[in-house]
Amino acid sequence: MRVARSSRARAGCVTTCLVRLVAVLLLGGLAAVVIVTVVMVRTERLAPKLVGELANARSSQRAAYGPVTLLTGDAGEVGLLVFTARDEASPPALSYLSGDPLAVRWDSAALESGSIRTPPVIDADVAYLRDGERLLALDLPGGSRRWTAELGAAIPDGCASCVQPLEGAVAVLTADSTLRVLDAATGDLRWQTALDTTPRELHVIAGNPAIVTSVPETDNTALLIFDAAEGSLHRRIQPRCEADGTVETLTPDSPVLYDPSARAIYFLFGFEQQGCAQRWAATTGERVWSSSIPLSDVPWPRAWRTDGPLLSSSAIYLAGENGTSLLAVDTQDGSVRVIYQTGAYALDPWAQDGNVLLVHAERLDDVESDELWGIDLTTGERRWHYPIALSTSSWAAHRAARGFAVSQLLSNPPRLQVDILDAARGVPLRRHTLPVGSAAWTGTAWTDDTAWLTIGALYAVDLRTGIPAQVWPPEQEQRFQ
Repeated sequence: MRVARSSRARAGCVTTCLVRLVAVLLLGGLAAVVIVTVVMVRTERLAPKLVGELANARSSQRAAYGPVTLLTGDAGEVGLLVFTARDEASPPALSYLSGDPLAVRWDSAALESGSIRTPPVIDADVAYLRDGERLLALDLPGGSRRWTAELGAAIPDGCASCVQPLEGAVAVLTADSTLRVLDAATGDLRWQTALDTTPRELHVIAGNPAIVTSVPETDNTALLIFDAAEGSLHRRIQPRCEADGTVETLTPDSPVLYDPSARAIYFLFGFEQQGCAQRWAATTGERVWSSSIPLSDVPWPRAWRTDGPLLSSSAIYLAGENGTSLLAVDTQDGSVRVIYQTGAYALDPWAQDGNVLLVHAERLDDVESDELWGIDLTTGERRWHYPIALSTSSWAAHRAARGFAVSQLLSNPPRLQVDILDAARGVPLRRHTLPVGSAAWTGTAWTDDTAWLTIGALYAVDLRTGIPAQVWPPEQEQRFQ
C-alpha cells in the first residue's frame, strides 16, 4: 500500500534529512579518524621507529631464518638469537627472544641479506655479527651497538668458525686471506697478518688463533698458531709421516681436531701411498704418537667429505675411501681399525650413544634415498636401519636423552614428524607430528634436552618426549598426534 504525503510533510522531511545527513557525515569523519589512528598504531607496531640503531619491535608478525643461537642467563633464563624478516623482500634483522611465551626483546637494525648465512658468535654479554664487510658488536642485554669494525673484505659465506672470541679480543678470518684480531671493548685493530691462502676454518688452540695454510716457498702445509696478544707466530706444526721412502704431509683440506679437555690436536692426512693420523700436545707442540696406514690394507680416504670426522673421548670416527666404510682411530695410541664396509652406501658418522654409532647412509645408486643406521662399535654389525620417508623434504638427527631423535619435514600437507629412536634397536619409542605453516627448513640447533628448528617459525622439540611445539610466533592452539 502506497501512502501519499502532503507538502508540509515533504518540507519536514527535507529538514530532517539535512540533519541526518550532517550527523552521518560527522560520524563518518569520526570513523575515518579512528580507522586512520588504528592503521597508524598497527603500522607503528609492525614497523617501529629506530632508537639509536635499534628497532624496539614487539611484533611477532615475522618469519625466522637460520639456526638459533642459545643464551642462558644467570638465573637460568633461556634466550634465543635468530634472524627475522617480515617477508622475503625485506632486509633481515637479528632478534633477541626471551620470556615465556617467547617475545621479541630487541631487534638489531636492518642487515645485509647475506648476514643470515653466518650465525652470531657469543662471548659473555656481547654478540659478534657479520654484516657485509663489517663486524658488529651488539650488547646482549639491550641490543645496542657497541662498535662497528670495517674489515675491508667479507667473512666467507657460511664459515661459522671464522669469528672466534679470545681473551679480551676477537679474531676474524676474511675472504681476502687476512687474519685480524680486534679489541673486544673498542673494535680497534690490534694486529693483522696476510696469509698465502684462505683457510677453510679458524681454530682457537689454548687461547690462541690458529689456521692451516701453505708455507711460503715450499710445497708444505702447516698449522700456524699465533700469539693472541701480539700476533707473532707462537708455534708452527708441520705434521708429516714417512714410510718406504714416501712422505705424506698436511694439505689445506686435512681435518684438524682440537680437544680442549685433553689439550690434544689431532691431524688426519695422507692420500698418495699411505694414510696418516697424528696426535700433538697443544701446550708443548710435541708429537705424542703417529700412525701410518697402508692404503692397500685400509680404505683410508683420499678426499674428505662434507661431514667431517666425529671426535669422542676414546676414538675418532670417520668415513673411509668413497664413504663406503667406517674407520676408528684410537685417541690413545693411534691404532686404526675398520668398523664396517659396504659397496652400496656412502656413510657418515653422526653421533654416538654408548656402544652404538649413529650413521647417515646414502645409497650410491639413489642419492635421494636416505637411511639411518645403528652400528655396533664392538662387533661392527649393523644393528638396525631406519628409512627416511620419501615425502621428506628436510630432516635432522641427533643424540637424545633415550637414544636418537629424528625430525622430518613431511609434505602434502607440511608437517613435522619427530621420532625418538631406541639406540639399541632403532625402533621409535615415541612419535609425534605437528602441522607447520612453511616448507622451508633453514636452521637447526641442539642442546642436551631440546632441538630448536627454524621452519618459518621457531619450533622446540623436547628430546625426552619427542613432543614438538611452535614457540615463536606463539600459536593459540597446539595439536599433537
